[in-house]
Amino acid sequence: MSFRKLLVGATVAITAFSISAIAQETQQDDPLSDLFDEAQTQQTPTEPPEAGEEDPLNEFIDPAEGINPETGEFEEGFDGPENTGPRLAPIFSPEYDPEDYMPSAVDPDMDNNDPFDGVVDEDAEDGEEVGSEGEESEGELPDLEYLPQPAVMLRGLDKISGRSNDLEVAVDSTILFGGLRVSVKACHQTPPTEAPESVAYIEIEDFGFELEDMDELPEGIDMEKRVFNGWMFASTPGLNALEHAIYDVWVIRCMAEAPVLSEDGSES
Repeated sequence: MSFRKLLVGATVAITAFSISAIAQETQQDDPLSDLFDEAQTQQTPTEPPEAGEEDPLNEFIDPAEGINPETGEFEEGFDGPENTGPRLAPIFSPEYDPEDYMPSAVDPDMDNNDPFDGVVDEDAEDGEEVGSEGEESEGELPDLEYLPQPAVMLRGLDKISGRSNDLEVAVDSTILFGGLRVSVKACHQTPPTEAPESVAYIEIEDFGFELEDMDELPEGIDMEKRVFNGWMFASTPGLNALEHAIYDVWVIRCMAEAPVLSEDGSES
């Protein structure tokens, strides 16, 4: 009985020794374990630069470049608002009158009075005044003006039938589209040096039935029937769009030539 116990104990000891030897051999032959140990030894914590030392990232930043707040990127020669290009001057409604928006307490001749009249520059010669007429600041860029065009191309969509038509309308004229009367008051486009954009001032009336003869309608705008008035932009038709259940109208582009009308008033 004791011999059997000794035999079983020896067998268990030999088995445990064999398993430990195999595990050690497998660990030594594993190439991934060496890579893991090497990576741990190479990793060192990054310490911030001490006071007085230059950040190595600054070597890649040119001091002559500036950061554009709109894009968040460095751009050569960007130095804030002073280096911005000319901007487009605003356009107003055809019925806009600046005098209607002038406060009563404001002197109408205030714009003609130069606040710098009589101011003498200390560095200027005797008798020479600052702000003389005809002189412009060298760094000031003039505003670009929208170019007025005589006609506009619109696109009308019948949402029920799914059909669309291109409508060429001259400025200060009207056209019929389904139950709508479309009146074009102005059309402007950007200069060639700017991104292409067309904007038209349009008034639309909805008479609720199919229109065929313009003589059946009043000459002026029917304020009760008017469903849209304002500027429409070709690049962003959804910015100020016509909200109608059946029809949709938007601007395609301004035209350099007005369409030729026949004797009955239709386009030829």
